[in-house]
Amino acid sequence: MPSVVSQPPLERDEVLHALIPDLQVELDRVLSWWAARMISPRTGRIVGTILNSGLPDDTSSVRGIYLSRILWAFSRAAAYSSEPRLSEIADHAADQLVTDFIDVETGGVLWETDHAGKPLDGRKQCYALAFALYGLSAYYRVSKRTDIADVAASLFHQIEARFRDPVHGGYWEAFTRNWDALDDVRLSDKDQSSPKSMNTHLHVMEAYAEYYRATGSEPVRQAMATLVDLFTDRIVDDKRGHLRMFWSADWCDESLTDSFGHDIEASWLTWEAVNLVGDPEQIARARMTVLRLAESCATEGVGRSGEIYDEYDHVSGHINTTRIWWVQAEGLVGFLNAYQMTGKAEYRRRVMELWRFVNDHVIDRDGGEWRWFSSLDTTEESPYWGGPWKSCYHNVRTLIECLERIRSIPA
Repeated sequence: MPSVVSQPPLERDEVLHALIPDLQVELDRVLSWWAARMISPRTGRIVGTILNSGLPDDTSSVRGIYLSRILWAFSRAAAYSSEPRLSEIADHAADQLVTDFIDVETGGVLWETDHAGKPLDGRKQCYALAFALYGLSAYYRVSKRTDIADVAASLFHQIEARFRDPVHGGYWEAFTRNWDALDDVRLSDKDQSSPKSMNTHLHVMEAYAEYYRATGSEPVRQAMATLVDLFTDRIVDDKRGHLRMFWSADWCDESLTDSFGHDIEASWLTWEAVNLVGDPEQIARARMTVLRLAESCATEGVGRSGEIYDEYDHVSGHINTTRIWWVQAEGLVGFLNAYQMTGKAEYRRRVMELWRFVNDHVIDRDGGEWRWFSSLDTTEESPYWGGPWKSCYHNVRTLIECLERIRSIPA
C-alpha cells in the first residue's frame, strides 16, 4: 500500500537526535505509570478513572473512548517495542472493549458502562465508533486475531452506513442506541450541538488511516480520500489558516472558536492520510493546507516559552491561554512534521522549545504522568489523572511519532 512520501531530504540533524534518549525514557515511564495504575487489583479490570491520588477507582464508570485510546496506545507501543507486558495489556484492553462495548443487540459501540461492564449509556456517537476502530485496527496489526478483524470490519461498515450523509456528504454526530434521532448530539459539555463537527471528521480520518494500514482495503482508501478532500476543500479555512469547528447539516459554518490544538493536530493527521491515499494531485493540493494550519498555530497560538494555547473565542475576541497537555503533545508532532515537510529551521526550533516547556511544566515526575494543565495554569485543577477525557493516547503517540521521525532524519 502507499506509504508516507513527499518529504524533502533533510541534512544531518544532531540537535534533534540529542532528544532521543529523553524521549525514550519518558515513553517507558508513561507506559509503566499507566500499566501500574489502570488495572484494579481487586477486579482485574481496566478502571474508568485513575484518581488524583494515583489510585485506580474500581467503582467508576468506563467510557468506550477512554478504553479504545488505551487499547491503541498499548497496541502501538507493542508494535514499537518487544516488551511482552505491553502486548499482554493490549490483549486485556481489547477483550474488555469487545466484551463490554460492542453492542450485539443494535450494533455499534456503547458510550458508557458501569464498573462491571453493564451498559449505562447506549448512545451511538460516531466519534466513539471511530476510536474503537482506531484501537482495534492497531491491535489487529500486532495480534492478527481474526475475530478482531471481523469486529473492525463491522465498525467500518456501520460508520459508512449509519453516519455518512448521502445528501450533503460528511458524517453525522450521534444517534440513540436504536439509531433514532438525538436532540443533543454534543460530544461533551464544551461542544456545540451541531449535526456535524470537525472533531468527529478528524478522528474518523485518523481511524481510517490506521484501519487502512492494517488491511490495505480499497473502500477504506476511497473513504479516506473523500475525508481528505473535505478537510482541504471545506473544513479548513485556508484564508485564515484555521479549522471550521462546527457545521449545519448542509455545511453552513456554526463555529464560535478556533482551536490551536486541533489546527496543529489536523495538520499532521491530514498529511498522514493523504500520503496513505497516495494520489499525487491530492497530495499537492493538501500540502498548502497542511502547512497553512501549522503556520497559523505557530504565529497565533504560541506563547513566550513555546507552549501552545487552547483557543481563540470569536465572540469575546480573546485567546484562552490555558496550556492543556494534549495540545502540547500534538504540537510536538505537528511542528516536527512541518519541519520534515519544509526543512525550515523555524519549525525545528519550535519543537525544541515546546519539548523544553513540556519537560518543565507538563510532565510530573513526582508520582504522576502528564498534567492536564501546565504548572503555569495555577487557577486550573485536573479532575483526575486518567478518566473519560484523559488517557495515555496523546502522549504515547507523540513520543513514538517523535522517536520514529527523528530517527528517520540523518544524524
